[in-house]
Amino acid sequence: MERSDGQMAYAEGGVEMFRHWPVRIGCGVNMLCVHGRADVSTGIEHYRLQAGAELLLFPGAILHLLEAGEDLAVRMFTFPDGLFHEAAIPLDAGCIRFLRDEPFFLHPAGSESWASAVLWMDMAREVCRGGIYGEIARRNFLQGFLVAMCRSMPQKTASAESFGREYIFHRFLSLVRQHCTERRDTAFYAGELCISQRYLRVVTAGLAPHKTPKQLIDEQLVAEIKALLYTSDLSVTQIADRFGFPDQSYLSRFFKRKTGFSPYDYRMRCRR
Repeated sequence: MERSDGQMAYAEGGVEMFRHWPVRIGCGVNMLCVHGRADVSTGIEHYRLQAGAELLLFPGAILHLLEAGEDLAVRMFTFPDGLFHEAAIPLDAGCIRFLRDEPFFLHPAGSESWASAVLWMDMAREVCRGGIYGEIARRNFLQGFLVAMCRSMPQKTASAESFGREYIFHRFLSLVRQHCTERRDTAFYAGELCISQRYLRVVTAGLAPHKTPKQLIDEQLVAEIKALLYTSDLSVTQIADRFGFPDQSYLSRFFKRKTGFSPYDYRMRCRR
């Protein structure tokens, strides 16, 4: 999914483009599903890729393919972290935060937004072919794409500006993705959102039925641990230290309670 030379890349394919274990992607990726279906997870959040679905993930996100049909067909382009920061410098910080919080969009068949999404993919394919002005073209392309993404979702922008429960919930999820490896107490997130813990529970119950804020925090933390077990050679002790667990035994009990596997067994399953 990511080029070793740190450049933008364009690709088309199906299930073979994904890994079946959680991985932290070092690049950003925008994917457009043109056929079939797949269920993917970024930790807390789960998305159904189907014809017309578009998912934008920034560098550092976790991506996990949960299930996919054999007929899945996806177009995507990836962009390195450095290029993303160059392209994002002139953009409003609120726009970037909005795209982080609202990464998924479903284009109705035959709609203007679908035609626009296909056109952006066509342009990505062209700029990734390089040329004398390749670097400048890629930066300008990515900047234009990010601006277009913000402008193409007015109904979501309006929701964000209303500061309703949906906005609070997405901000909560965004904060969890940023801080779950350091802070696992709901009081921290309620404080960051300037609401009470009770109201955070009310918001969560309305938008994630049968789940509490603490359960969502733990889900994201489990995804982070899985990604390290799969992609690194860090010992369980080192992972426990990194995520602030008292010791490896505490982490092992937590992980097995949530997944049914010990960290060692999970790592062995991933690497078979």
